[in-house]
Amino acid sequence: DYSAWKGRTVYVNGQVVSIKEQEINGETQTVYLLESVSLEKSSTVQTSYLSDKNNSVSNTKDNSGTTYVHDKIYCYSNISNSQIPIGSRVWVKGSFQPYESAQNPGQFDSKFYYHIQDIGGGIWDAEVIWCNQEKTLFSQSLYNFKQYFLQKINTYFSPKYAGVMKTILLGDKADLDYALKGLFREGGILHILTISGLHISMLGMGCFNMLRRLKVPVKSAAVAGLFLVVMYGAMIG
Repeated sequence: DYSAWKGRTVYVNGQVVSIKEQEINGETQTVYLLESVSLEKSSTVQTSYLSDKNNSVSNTKDNSGTTYVHDKIYCYSNISNSQIPIGSRVWVKGSFQPYESAQNPGQFDSKFYYHIQDIGGGIWDAEVIWCNQEKTLFSQSLYNFKQYFLQKINTYFSPKYAGVMKTILLGDKADLDYALKGLFREGGILHILTISGLHISMLGMGCFNMLRRLKVPVKSAAVAGLFLVVMYGAMIG
């Protein structure tokens, strides 16, 4: 129960595992997912951590004032910071907000939804105050590929339809036009905007069939198709 921490300014130490743009309440937010996190009440431990870059989360377990929020935490920032690579360890300052349980029957239970993903809460108005600039080459490369494709879509489509293409192809809903989304919903085809098994099977089988036309052996074509599907899934999250 993290209700006592609601609205408090905290310091979070964790490793960046994903970065995405997301529209929340009409405003585009940069969302960082951190794992292996510790939550501090003040900057005291953060200051001592900076003096010893080899310090780790496990070294602060016995310090008073340290709370562990499951394994992961979301940080929401309205400032885009492209200098933070995936895989780096960061200190983030912001307002802690626990996810709320459902108050009415049938209401979406945010607390349960994020709990089963081992995510303990969110940091709003997040400010990255330190970053060690280390990166995970694999994850960062996939992220860079995704950003490249997003830019290409912006180049070849008008803003109204670029948002739809980003959603269908890359699962990025940050620029999806709200009115256009309403039309999809009214037409009963909103599911088209969700990357589903149909998208994945078209990609994998398309790769497989293309390689078979080029006389590539069945096993090699199957492995290549599977590899492409896994990379695509990792890229879009």
